[in-house]
Amino acid sequence: MRWVAAMALVLAWCATTSAQSSRPATGPAVGRVPAGGSYEHLPLRRGSAAGGGTPPVRSAAASPALTYTRVVLALGVVIAVILALRWLSGKMMISPPGGGAQAVAVVSRLTLGPRQQLMLLHVGRRLVLVANCGGQMNTLCQIDDAEEVATLLAQVRAPRSEAGSAFRSLFGRAASQFEPPPAEPAATTADLMETRRELDGLMQTVKGLAKRMTS
Repeated sequence: MRWVAAMALVLAWCATTSAQSSRPATGPAVGRVPAGGSYEHLPLRRGSAAGGGTPPVRSAAASPALTYTRVVLALGVVIAVILALRWLSGKMMISPPGGGAQAVAVVSRLTLGPRQQLMLLHVGRRLVLVANCGGQMNTLCQIDDAEEVATLLAQVRAPRSEAGSAFRSLFGRAASQFEPPPAEPAATTADLMETRRELDGLMQTVKGLAKRMTS
């Protein structure tokens, strides 16, 4: 839009210059001095009937209000041209080329933070889950199965509650790939007591065998 601003400045400058140049001179006309500074060879002329020589030419000075009106009108025309060009550029950028369907479409999105969101893209015959982190986008998973793609698209086009649950289930499946394996369950108190009793019995058996061998 720099060229639009430059054009606006040029038009405003031209309007101001034309308004200033339209003001005629307000001072009286000054007679030309003959060569040598002598008036002896100049013919004498009679004054007007009212006497007292030729009256000074009155110049029709432009009114300041008229000049300001012209400037305001010129600026209004410039602003209207800028708005029209901006509207036309927006229409040209929004309309897809050829008027057909877009090859890439955003099916759904989920906001996680101020500049973090998950986007489900429909690219051709597959779905792609993308993480948008402001200035960087990373692909999390890709779905190529036709039946699964059709199922997800149907769920997304359903009411908002069902679409949100479908999107969260898809995100959960993608996040499960990065989760650590589940830890083994900790032993209960009863198991610990049983193990301790078995160890005590084993120790008593070993002590009895040791006494028999020494006796």
